[in-house]
Amino acid sequence: NNGYELGLTLTLLDSRQHSLGWTTTLNYSHNKNQVLDLGGVQTIIAASVNSDLKLGGSLIQVGQPLGVFYGYKAGGLLRDSASAAAYTAAVKPLTGSKWNPGDVKLLDIAGKPDAQGNPTPPDGIIDANDRTIIGDPNPKFNAGWLNTLSFGRFRVSSQMDAVYGNKILNLNNVRLEQGSAGTNIIAERYLDAWTPTNTGAQYPRVNFTPGTTGSDITSDLLEDGSFLRLRSVTFDFTLPSRLLARYSLSNTRLFVTGANLLTWTHYSGF
Repeated sequence: NNGYELGLTLTLLDSRQHSLGWTTTLNYSHNKNQVLDLGGVQTIIAASVNSDLKLGGSLIQVGQPLGVFYGYKAGGLLRDSASAAAYTAAVKPLTGSKWNPGDVKLLDIAGKPDAQGNPTPPDGIIDANDRTIIGDPNPKFNAGWLNTLSFGRFRVSSQMDAVYGNKILNLNNVRLEQGSAGTNIIAERYLDAWTPTNTGAQYPRVNFTPGTTGSDITSDLLEDGSFLRLRSVTFDFTLPSRLLARYSLSNTRLFVTGANLLTWTHYSGF
């Protein structure tokens, strides 16, 4: 693991010289890690990410960051019969004999490894050899921004933080976007499913379950985990000393704080 962390605090307005004071603090961290050795093996598959579906989700592999996501790469919806037939002619599906319009196609990444265990070119068949690294849970950087404004006895402080460049496995969507009409799913999954008259739909056809293939996940379940959050805002003021003197008090402040007020993110989960 290696990287760097930077912090900078600036007094933009000094309250000792101005009626208004402003102090701001910025921090930034960037860290990368890589697995170098696993004691004789190249890969350790992680335990299932849930108890009932027994889905695999991540692994530890020499040469990769710790805990990368592992599964099949999805290549979008097959939106008409012609594209489904063309893909069937080029790539045999993992299950069944053909791809159907409204399916999410899986990408043919590699063929059966050679005698030395090295990967080979795509072979036109979707099988376990096509599983690959599909995402990194480690962010590219973390950042924070703290501001404090003061005016006389009044003060306002705010804190923002951000994470950028990580993937999150949104396992909620295995439930919420199940293809079966017999399960409780989000309304959009049913109303905007692919049909011959709705080929531009957001979701696959009914009875097709995106995100899982057997005991493996697909990249459809991974989402961008980047976010910017207004972590807190605090307003406080000092009570007048003349009032405090009556009760033998000094330097008493009253404050109101709001936490996790706003979050900007493309992630759809909690």
